[in-house]
Amino acid sequence: MKKIALILTGLMMMFASGCSSDEAKDAAQKTREAAEATKMAAVKAMDQAVDKTREAATATKEAAMDAADKTAEMTKEAATATKEAAAEAKVKAAEMTEEAAAATKETAEKVEKKAAEMTD
Repeated sequence: MKKIALILTGLMMMFASGCSSDEAKDAAQKTREAAEATKMAAVKAMDQAVDKTREAATATKEAAMDAADKTAEMTKEAATATKEAAAEAKVKAAEMTEEAAAATKETAEKVEKKAAEMTD
């Protein structure tokens, strides 16, 4: 925009100083060329910005998909570990129950024996 304003100012100054019509036409042509070049540069910059935005969106989508896959994998591993821990806890609880039952039986036998001695 500054370039266009500068070119237009230059043209006005040339007209004010009395340049010939050929020079005025030449200056007008250069002004149109400069305006077209500025427009093309703006379009190119916009296209590049759109391309970069698309690339960033694609990278973000891929990263999100990778994170979702990793989360699913970690959840599956955690579920497997939980299942294994539950199975181990079940086995340990069964062992402890058997030990408690054996200790209770042994104590009951001792109490019964002691009761029999006391009644005799």
